[in-house]
Amino acid sequence: MEDAGQGEGRARVQLHAPACLTVQRPVLVGDQPCTRCADACPSRAIRIGPRRVEIAPASCTGCGHCAAACPTGALTAQGFELLQRTGARAVECSRVAPQDRAAGAAVVACLGGLTRTALRSALLEGDVVLMDRGWCADCPVAESTAPWAAELDELQDEAARTGHPHGAAAVAAPLDPARAGPPPQAPAPEARSRRGWVAHFARAQPAAPAPAPPAAAETPALTARRDALRAMAGGDVPAGMMPQVTRDCARPDAGFAARLCPTGALALVRGDGVDRLVFDAARCIACGDCEAAGFALRAESTQPYAGPVTVAEIPVVRCARCRMRFRPDTVETTCAQCAKDDDIAALAHGLMRRRG
Repeated sequence: MEDAGQGEGRARVQLHAPACLTVQRPVLVGDQPCTRCADACPSRAIRIGPRRVEIAPASCTGCGHCAAACPTGALTAQGFELLQRTGARAVECSRVAPQDRAAGAAVVACLGGLTRTALRSALLEGDVVLMDRGWCADCPVAESTAPWAAELDELQDEAARTGHPHGAAAVAAPLDPARAGPPPQAPAPEARSRRGWVAHFARAQPAAPAPAPPAAAETPALTARRDALRAMAGGDVPAGMMPQVTRDCARPDAGFAARLCPTGALALVRGDGVDRLVFDAARCIACGDCEAAGFALRAESTQPYAGPVTVAEIPVVRCARCRMRFRPDTVETTCAQCAKDDDIAALAHGLMRRRG
């Protein structure tokens, strides 16, 4: 886990760079980087740069909204692991005074920062209840009457489709707003002496590391979802709960599709005489990039999910001259480049004969 913050303090949110779409994938001309975490941050503490996510510790309140919005699970907010570690069934906002909290409840900075991963883990053990005290609409962090709505709706749908006996719900238990504590705050700036300020600005700044080659982003949140759904269903994940990709033309560009996929959900497996394009729906974020390579993406599958499946097989042969692998159109024995070289050589030979 890497600290994504800049400056003297340590951010309350950590970035796992191998799972970040912005860090792992360079942005093509005309495209936009993933900004879900920055868009969800109520304190505007996150800045997205070229293959970089910066979190300002002096502005971060630790509300967890960025972690809940991240599609791959690249961000982790401190304090939200309590729900998984303690096995608590009820969850309270930190603004609720200790004497007003439900017995045995886990306390988080903001109910809107609860990730689906944390809620699913708790759901496997029993019912989960979010205590709605009626303060969220006026909270500068929550900025909504029900900031947990999207997470709960998805969890309830998953429990119904898998036949899981437990569920998650928000329970209205209003309290007098006068009893509400302060919302999550950014840490107070540290006082520095004159010597400290001089040392701070005189300190040599480390050189920025060279960007790593583009790679598929890890997907810890999606892997955790797959495992939780299997546990909830007691076997294969039922149909309709995972994305599906199919061929949309006679000759889709499988290699191009695999290179476009940001999470490695589409992977090209090379074989002897045939290449296979394998699709793992559990790693798919339904971005739609593969459609540019001749594939069609469906939001819901028509078959149960049991693991990766082959969606295309591409016959390949080795060029008789250069020994490079290529995809023949009919019965070619030489690749297009060698055929082009032959044409150029024949043209040059013909020109020389005419000149003679």
